[in-house]
Order: sequence, then C-alpha cells, then structure tokens
Amino acid sequence: MNASLLLVVTLAISGGPGAGPPRHHVDDKKSTKKPPGRRPALSKRWRRAYPAIEDPAARALLGRALRAARPRLGSPRTPVRDVALRLSHPRPGRSALRRGFRLTEINDLGRGAFTIYLSVPPGDPAFEGQLVHEALHLLEPRLRDVYFEGLITLVSEKIFAELGLDWRPWKDHFARDGDPLYARAFEMMKELEEIAGERAVLTLLDFTARHDAAEAGAPYDTLRIDVDRWIVSLPAAARSGVRAAIMRHFSRIEAIRSRKHPDCAFARPSPAAQPEARSRSE
Repeated sequence: MNASLLLVVTLAISGGPGAGPPRHHVDDKKSTKKPPGRRPALSKRWRRAYPAIEDPAARALLGRALRAARPRLGSPRTPVRDVALRLSHPRPGRSALRRGFRLTEINDLGRGAFTIYLSVPPGDPAFEGQLVHEALHLLEPRLRDVYFEGLITLVSEKIFAELGLDWRPWKDHFARDGDPLYARAFEMMKELEEIAGERAVLTLLDFTARHDAAEAGAPYDTLRIDVDRWIVSLPAAARSGVRAAIMRHFSRIEAIRSRKHPDCAFARPSPAAQPEARSRSE
C-alpha cells in the first residue's frame, strides 16, 4: 500500500446474516441515549458495543481494494489513516441496539479516522462484497448519493474480477431484488457505462457539490453528485443518451430512495442544463 495511505485496521467478531451495501454517519460525542433507528452508531460508547473484526485477511482485502480502486477513481479525497472494522451485531447484553446494518462512519474527518460496520463475519459469502464496497466509500466518505452507490458497486464488480473474487453471490442477490436501491443504481450505472464508456463514468466522482440536505450542525459538509455538470463534461454525442438512460431508471429508484434512504441524494438531470463543467466540489 502507498505510504501516504496508512491504514490501521482493528477488528472482532460475532455471527449474523445479511448482505448488501451502506450509509454514512458522523460521530456524535454528545449522544448518551440509545441511537435512533437510522443512526446506528453515534459515539465511542456505542461503538464499543459492537465487536471488532480481528481477521488479517479482512485487513489485507481492505488495502487491496483501495489499491485496485486508485487507477479507476483516484486517491481518497480526505485523509484515511485509521480504519476500524466492526460487526454490526451488538455484544451480549446490548440487544436493544440496532443490528445487521452496513455503514461507513466518519469518526474524525481531519484525523482520517473511520469505522466500517459489516453485517456478516469473515467467511460469509457476502463478507468480501460488503468490505470492498465499504472500502470504496473511503474515497469520498462525505458523499451520500445514489449515483455514487451505483458507481462504487460497478467498480466493486471490476475489482472482484481483478482480485479473482467471486461476484456471483452479489449478481444473484441483485437478481433477487436484494438491496433494491443498490441493485437499481448498479443497473443504471452499467447502462451509463455502455453509453458513455468506462472512463467517462469513472469521472462522476470528480463532480461533487454540497448536499442540500446536509445535517444541521455536522462538522463537515455532506456531498452529492452534481449530475448536470457531469453530463455537460461528456462528449456532446453521449449527453442525450445519458440523460435518457437516467430518466428511464429515475422514477423507480427515486421511489425506493425517498421511502428507505431519504438521507441519500439523487438529482434528476436537467433537460437543457448548461452549467460550466468543472471537476471537484467548490
């Protein structure tokens, strides 16, 4: 691993089923009560209620995934120095806490400290897919966006092929409509790749903007994909096809997002958007 990307991965374990990708949250050190249902881990106190995953192979896979992502999506946009892995099944005696979730939690953005929660232990067929997907969230942990979820699921499939991992459990999972938001976003992204090409789709991560629905009082801005600026950056011949493809998927994805993932952005492309195409958030 590149020396600039120091990963200190701490880990532990407990069983449990589950499959599919995640959401993010900031550490809230003032939380002293049980976290609400949509905020599974909000403080060091609650974090310790979830066992760490102590598996050298998991630590190695996290590093391999980030290295494989670099030629496609670049380096992490914020420091990544300390990544803890935890199983999202509370220790005995903490049964009231939420369980079985997948999450990339920002503990300290400036210090580069994160916690990744996985719903299954090493050895489960879903474990590698969950870990690779969550690792890719570290490339821009402030992003909460359906396009980004689709993009990193697409890149996860490519990384699986490169690392010789078996993508079939995830292909079957999505075919059964498991994790429908991610399945639909993945399907949309594959269609966009066919229209615009792999290189163009991978540039999505270069077009971010502040998320309008960012949490009040959060110590960092949450981000969304600025899909209009991205579309304008594409070759003229691809723009109308890309817009049309997104709109074919939009209503179905938006119905799922608004109901189950309201904190995740998903912008409808403007039919005649003419913003200046400049990369990176401003």
